[in-house]
Amino acid sequence: MQIYAKMASSFAVSFSVLSFLVIISLAVDVTLENVDDHSPFSEENENVAHEDGNKVFSKEELAKYNGEDPSLPIYVSIKGIVFDVSDSREVYGPGGKYNLFSGKDASRALAKWSMSKEDLTDDLDDLSDEELTRLDGIYNKLYVAKYAKVGYLEGHEPHDEDNLTAKKNVNIEL
Repeated sequence: MQIYAKMASSFAVSFSVLSFLVIISLAVDVTLENVDDHSPFSEENENVAHEDGNKVFSKEELAKYNGEDPSLPIYVSIKGIVFDVSDSREVYGPGGKYNLFSGKDASRALAKWSMSKEDLTDDLDDLSDEELTRLDGIYNKLYVAKYAKVGYLEGHEPHDEDNLTAKKNVNIEL
């Protein structure tokens, strides 16, 4: 009778291990099946970081940090640098005066003193010297001085040959 008990116990352990391995192999197979469907900046790769350790955000990913989800911080991008403005939730959160900027790059809007949705972009191409100087002042005196930098907007990483901010505007320092 003891032999049957040991065999049953051994069988149960073997069956459990085999079941576990089958489940793991199926999970890996399902995960690998969809690898080609995602870009490097998709939700599947949210931990992509620049060489300096800061995260690189796509515009779609940055949009998640707009203050609507109270469990997430609030981020604003200025000149392609993403700042955590959560300490000013009353200003950048829902119902706040500058909530329009949350989860977006607000460079053009700040340079033009605009609250227009079409100015919520990182496009600085046709801004005047006065507007670029205004943007530099706001960037340095408010955002760099007050808020923690958490990353870069895709295309604005420093030392990137295609850095949109540096390439288009030689008078803007990052």
